[in-house]
Amino acid sequence: LAGTAAEVTRSINLASRAGNDLLRCDMALVPIFTDLDDDSAGWKAMKEGSGTGMWDPFLIRPIDREAWKKWLAEDKKLQEEKRGEKTSDETGGRAPVGAKPSASVDRLLRVYIIRKDGKIGARTVGPPAWPKLVKQVERLPLTDQYGTP
Repeated sequence: LAGTAAEVTRSINLASRAGNDLLRCDMALVPIFTDLDDDSAGWKAMKEGSGTGMWDPFLIRPIDREAWKKWLAEDKKLQEEKRGEKTSDETGGRAPVGAKPSASVDRLLRVYIIRKDGKIGARTVGPPAWPKLVKQVERLPLTDQYGTP
């Protein structure tokens, strides 16, 4: 999950309703707060928002946040290029023609489903329907659930 602290925390609160199912399916969430240089405040907000006062067990704190942020920026640029949009580099930091203002584009929650073999299974904008996602994973053959050959 990548986005502002508010959007990521909101999505995690929604995910916590399916927390046991996420754990059963061996799914983990890695929150990346794109608007915070130090993610301690985001983690504190998630802990305080949890019904138990602890972090949800399906959360994994990212190692090397700057590398994750760099990867997210590169992936976003690649996706813009695939859609034929001008990238923010080509528009001088402005949003592509016909897009919403850059502030709203940058504030979107971006969700990446990454398999355990490192391949991207899906990309989406906005919080997924967690129960539906769990059911989709449960229906997959075991080799596809975990991204192993």
